[in-house]
Amino acid sequence: MILAVAHREFKALGCDGIRAWGKPEHVLYDLKYVLDKQQVDLRL
Repeated sequence: MILAVAHREFKALGCDGIRAWGKPEHVLYDLKYVLDKQQVDLRL
């Protein structure tokens, strides 16, 4: 999953809410630094 925009809705969902949209084995790539570094798999 690629988090490429920093909308308030994504910040409000948090890491668990965003990850709930993905498949069981996915990678969360945060391009906009919306989530904490420890919550994501990759950052730009």
